Amino acid sequence: MRLTARGQDLTAPIEVRRDPNAGGSDDEIRQQMELATAIQADLNDAVDAINNIETVRAQLASLKEVLKADTTAGDVRATADSLDRKLVAAEERLLQVRVTGRGQDLLRWPMRISEQLVYLAQSVGGSDRAPTGPQREVHQLLREQLRSTRGQLDQLLQRDVASFNEMLRKKKLDNIIAAR
Repeated sequence: MRLTARGQDLTAPIEVRRDPNAGGSDDEIRQQMELATAIQADLNDAVDAINNIETVRAQLASLKEVLKADTTAGDVRATADSLDRKLVAAEERLLQVRVTGRGQDLLRWPMRISEQLVYLAQSVGGSDRAPTGPQREVHQLLREQLRSTRGQLDQLLQRDVASFNEMLRKKKLDNIIAAR
């Protein structure tokens, strides 16, 4: 440890220890941290997918705005709308988009993968004990759902966005939708 105060530098070794009042053993806490880290990685993956969807949707919205007065671009706008609906459907599997932050929204609308991961992370981190069997099972189930959803989204982005970009190229439009 290093402390600087009133122009003086003081250093001393420190040892970080587990809270002696914690109920779990070092191994239990290690297991808890391993699962919490895995859940966080999955949540980051879900958020990356949501951000990617929103990036593409924003580009579609901008393109539709640019083309709204162009009477020859009706097919581009219709294809953009179709692609946007597919992206919303993918996003709705990852995130409950109807939650407004008011009232009882979380009771009205079911949590999706990202919200369920957050809830699970809070549950796992709520004690100094090893994760329970059901917590591990729920994590595995959510991980499988996330992988399936990500696979479907990746196919959508590769297939449909690529097709849309080709349509834009043929019409000699500069606004190419880029998916990460």
